[in-house]
Amino acid sequence: MATKGKVTGVIANMVLLAVDGPVAQNEICYIKTGGDSLMAEVIKINGAKVYVQVFESTRRLKIGEEAEFTGHMLEVSLAPGMLSKNYDGLQNDLDKMEGVEFYAGILIPALVNAHCHIELSYLEGQIERRRGFAAFAAGVARTREMFTPEQRVDAVRCADESMWNEGVAAVGDIANTPLAFDVKARSGIRYRTFAEVFGLRTASIEALEPLLCHPDTAFSPHSTYSLQDDIFKRVCCEGSEPLSIHFMESYGERELYEGRGALYEWYQTQGWECDFLHYGSPAERIVACVPAERSVMLVHNCCVTQHDIDIIMSHFTAPVYWTVCLGSNDYISGLTPDIELLRRNHLNICIGTDSLASNNSLSMLAELKRLREYPLD
Repeated sequence: MATKGKVTGVIANMVLLAVDGPVAQNEICYIKTGGDSLMAEVIKINGAKVYVQVFESTRRLKIGEEAEFTGHMLEVSLAPGMLSKNYDGLQNDLDKMEGVEFYAGILIPALVNAHCHIELSYLEGQIERRRGFAAFAAGVARTREMFTPEQRVDAVRCADESMWNEGVAAVGDIANTPLAFDVKARSGIRYRTFAEVFGLRTASIEALEPLLCHPDTAFSPHSTYSLQDDIFKRVCCEGSEPLSIHFMESYGERELYEGRGALYEWYQTQGWECDFLHYGSPAERIVACVPAERSVMLVHNCCVTQHDIDIIMSHFTAPVYWTVCLGSNDYISGLTPDIELLRRNHLNICIGTDSLASNNSLSMLAELKRLREYPLD
């Protein structure tokens, strides 16, 4: 006599049955609901309690509905033409089912964009390519007032929707203003926002403090070359949330500490002085100012050397994440991070898009394609 059961619980496609006899692991049963029978497979047995996975929607199922076990496992009928057809787990012919759409592609886990400036999405296509960082920064300053607040918010909304549609589930986002927070609050994407402290003439973080009322938001310094010493150390030492720091995006960052190079010369023409050059290098400044137990994400890494890596990794006890933004680096300078150097050191490598001001899209798939010659191990 066939074993029978009754539904005592439904959680999505997992159904709990109370049974009146023996059942076997992976045995097939049919749960009767209305005029239909839903096929299910035994996943777990706990005495008279049996967990089964239903292969169809359980929306119609009710507590107390009956199930009957077949005494055998899932079977497939072999016949000519089997390999040329598309079937689901119940051997239903998908080509004949209503509402079924086919997509060419693969299933992958949700994507994480480790570094983005979504509030700059309105600058898409506005900045000239491959003019270097100084020209890029000047271009942002020159064009940012050409757009209305409504245009900026619309661009943020489109960028968020684009990432969500491509499978992005989480973003490490840089914010200098409150512009994007309303869009992010309504998004299906989870955002970790770094309220970026920026500017050699910035002496206080008071103007950015209202941003901290938003969830998952904390202060973070822009870089080792754009903040004077006191405020850089304060941001690095206060709090325990992860930091996101632009690091070695250009050769000029290291040269600045040596009193030479394009960045140094630009600062000279602007009349800007730096009170932090005594550290000797960007890496040395980071280990002197960021507590070892605070996690940090270093972004770009185009000009990182083995010596930089040794300095950083010998200091931190908390995880360090090395983020690359290949599309953005190609757009701004044409420089490329030494991915093989990062891999040889067994570092935590993350991928980001940066902003639409410095990239053609916020496509994580496009970024991954740029890494096609490197194994994903």
